[in-house]
Amino acid sequence: MLVSRCVLVVAIVAAGGCASGGTPTLAQKFVHQGVPSIDMGGPKPKSPSRSERASSPLEHASVTTVSSRVSSSASSLENVYPELRDAMWQLRLAPTPAAYMAVARVYRRLGITDTAHDFLARSLAVNGPDPKVLDAMARLWRDWGQPQEGLTYAHRAVYMAPGWAVGQNTLGTVLFALGQRTEARKRFEQAVSLEPDAPWALQNLCVAYQAEGRTREAITTCRKADAAKRKSPDTPKESR
Repeated sequence: MLVSRCVLVVAIVAAGGCASGGTPTLAQKFVHQGVPSIDMGGPKPKSPSRSERASSPLEHASVTTVSSRVSSSASSLENVYPELRDAMWQLRLAPTPAAYMAVARVYRRLGITDTAHDFLARSLAVNGPDPKVLDAMARLWRDWGQPQEGLTYAHRAVYMAPGWAVGQNTLGTVLFALGQRTEARKRFEQAVSLEPDAPWALQNLCVAYQAEGRTREAITTCRKADAAKRKSPDTPKESR
């Protein structure tokens, strides 16, 4: 899956092998993982204004409008960033959801999140709904601090791909951000059932258990998460 760097450091209760120093809040403990994550770091993105988004619902973005916005920024940056040039070349050859995702991922790395959004929106307009693109859009809104705007995208991604652990996890993080802790925990449990060795799913489930005061389950689950991390310590950040 394609995309996030809102990967938040997770700590866990004392007595487990998962503890870290300090007293971070639960929100600071959350892991925003998953292939294809587009949490690429860089400065905190500036959220698009609500007036801009309200005038063009993302599910029905105008191809013409989005095309004019993305073409101007792409043309000036392709000569500077070879990765963007290559991604744009592949997109021109085959405008698939995966190609749009690749371009959006590069823009996210550069901190140009509004343009990353535009490429995701354009993919939905050109290719129709795709679970990975919908998931990436949900992540983007979540990381802009507007999880309510990403909820529909996350639900649609899960509806299209119910057996995809990443989609279940993303929906869980959005629900958690909205304060719907029980529903979030159920999604993390579903993600773990689909991908038992995924560190990100286990870690998020650990935090969800902690939020509900289920300390024993939290300790056990976070230990499993640490063990899973040790098995795959070189996992790319894009997959977390």
